Amino acid sequence: MKNRKISMLLVFVLSITLLAGCGGSKLDETAKKPVGDVLKEAMEKQQAVESAHSLVEINAKVDLPEEMTSMPEMSMLAPYLKGTKITIDQNSMLKENLISSKIKLEATEDEGAPAYDMNIYILSATRMAIQTSLYPKILVMDTEEMKELAEAQGQAMPVDVSMDFNSEETKKMTKLTQDILAEAFKGIEPTKRENKEMEIAGGKQELHVIEYTYKSNDEIIDLAGKIVKNMLESDKLYDILSSEEFDAIISATAKQMDPMSTEKVSFKDQYPTKEDFAEIQKQALEQYEAMIPMAKEELANVIDIKELSIKMGVNADGYMTYSDMVFDGTVKNAEAEMEIPAKIAMSSYVDKINEIKKEDIETVELTDENSISFTEFVGQMFGM
Repeated sequence: MKNRKISMLLVFVLSITLLAGCGGSKLDETAKKPVGDVLKEAMEKQQAVESAHSLVEINAKVDLPEEMTSMPEMSMLAPYLKGTKITIDQNSMLKENLISSKIKLEATEDEGAPAYDMNIYILSATRMAIQTSLYPKILVMDTEEMKELAEAQGQAMPVDVSMDFNSEETKKMTKLTQDILAEAFKGIEPTKRENKEMEIAGGKQELHVIEYTYKSNDEIIDLAGKIVKNMLESDKLYDILSSEEFDAIISATAKQMDPMSTEKVSFKDQYPTKEDFAEIQKQALEQYEAMIPMAKEELANVIDIKELSIKMGVNADGYMTYSDMVFDGTVKNAEAEMEIPAKIAMSSYVDKINEIKKEDIETVELTDENSISFTEFVGQMFGM
């Protein structure tokens, strides 16, 4: 009996040890994979997420010269440019096309400046409501109505503006974005990658953190050069540009530039095969490489980058639950002989993946008295 109890105790201890080590071992496997594969798999998993909670925090500081902050037209913005914090707290059920977001804007350096709140409710695949302390009524935006208004003015939407996260069009556009990013960042190694325990939305998570940090203009230009070169040398570039999704974007953009045009713009009509495009691809690469010295000079005239860092954290299940971006630098205006230091930091956290229920999504009751349509709002703003 005593031996049996000891055996059961050993089994129990081993079970606990194995369970505790599962996350770590999965992350160890993640750490061995190429960065491109880790990020692509995380994006693919993201596409399958049905619900989640997310929290985004943005902190910004723009050190404008006194001659600008003292201008009457800058009086409202000045307290927020000195220091701003924007918080976005969101619950989403993508499978049901339901989202509720609470957005708060605060001045961090001026206690006397008021805070502003905004609530955004995605009510269906075609309907969204915006409630803000800056306007007395709830603005209701219907994507079909917006499309009709744009067409009446001879314009076209550059992309599908519906909020149907489950449509084939949305899935295709997501896949197109994934393909572009996968090709663009191929072979670009991070500055650092490590397994790390982090505080995520009030709880601790073990994450595999991938970090890219750049400390000068030249490093940014070199990064951009690698990204562009990856794309221009990619065997998949033709497949991306000749896709139906890309054709839809360039056709709508061409329609915006020339509303009277009825001609459909198609990349594949211009270049029916990969061989037809190969020479253009080669020429574009040569032209870009010739432009790099000039680009470095031009960038130095408008900005001086002290730091640009991007961090992404993937959990043991392969979901990207953390991201962080920091920009620290000086924006230049040579003509005005002005230099404006600026720092922006944005962090994003995701938890409760596939755990959010319908009752967790806040909604709003709309009536004729408390709401206004997008068309009516535009009419009021522009006297139409």
